[in-house]
Amino acid sequence: MSGEEKKIFYIIERTFPRFSKEIRDALDGAMSENKGHPDTSDLIVKETWQRIKWPLESDGQEWGSPKNPPSKAMLEQLRQVIEEGQSLEEALWRKSADDLHAAYHEIKSRDLTAENIRRSQRAAELDLNRFFNEPEATADFAKWASLATWTVAEAAALSFGKCPNIVNLESLSAIGSRSLFVGAFKQRLQQLSRALEAGDIKSPNRPQQFFNWFVANEIEIPQRMNDVIQQNSKRLINYRSLYEQSCARASELEQRVLKLEASTTGNDADVFDRKKTSYRIVLGLAIAVFGYRTDQRNKAAAEIEDALRYIGEPVDVKVGTIRDFLKDAANALEFNWLVPEDSLWADKRVPRRR
Repeated sequence: MSGEEKKIFYIIERTFPRFSKEIRDALDGAMSENKGHPDTSDLIVKETWQRIKWPLESDGQEWGSPKNPPSKAMLEQLRQVIEEGQSLEEALWRKSADDLHAAYHEIKSRDLTAENIRRSQRAAELDLNRFFNEPEATADFAKWASLATWTVAEAAALSFGKCPNIVNLESLSAIGSRSLFVGAFKQRLQQLSRALEAGDIKSPNRPQQFFNWFVANEIEIPQRMNDVIQQNSKRLINYRSLYEQSCARASELEQRVLKLEASTTGNDADVFDRKKTSYRIVLGLAIAVFGYRTDQRNKAAAEIEDALRYIGEPVDVKVGTIRDFLKDAANALEFNWLVPEDSLWADKRVPRRR
């Protein structure tokens, strides 16, 4: 069969399925045995009927059976099919090669699209029962949003509302490429990796930076993820404001300390002792901004750690180191501080840890 014949019969089968290969083959046999008779003569139609490989269906219903003589209505129905089918075939043969190819390509593309839709629907149905759609695979956004940074793989999983500990490349590798979710996950992972390489997402990969990238690229993310990140964003803005206020206060205190040192008489080495100066500045800020007390242990050191962690390297210091430094500063300066209830700094605290 030539290429043109294949295209013509493909078009016939897709546009006029009643003129099936079984009927065409039976008709060709009848015509060979009864040369000179018109294609739709009673003899040819009856002979074609006898040669058809049964059962033959049309629109989901069987036409009949060779065991029983065909009725006049059945033969007339077969005659109409032959006439319409041959008319279509003749029209296709009259087309130019380019027009025939265009008609074939249009129908083929339509069939492929329909097939792809069916496959996608089937893949989506299979995904519904896979582990990544189980309740335990749902992300706890409050937990993940509290972390200082995310990896690219974690951000990819969270953007689909999935827990990165359960849904990741390793756990998805056993499913294969036919899963729509697996394909989407790998694509999202690739997008994020390239955005990181291009500098669109800045190190150290904070949750807010991933969130901003999702929004900028109009990528749909779970509403819960949006809500939690937005809440944390407001909290971080408050910390930045406190940090800026602390810097301003530190500068003011430093100037006051320098003036006091300049006006103090005594040993020059003691007046300009840089270590004691740093003790004064840090201890003063701890008291003024974070409510530090020398008479009892409170959450000031932990809150200072939170603020420094938000700022990041190189000022990130652990709470134990902060607590020891403040204690050393108080001892070196022989200084005790209790916060009165009506203290000027009573309302200048950063938010407490929960």
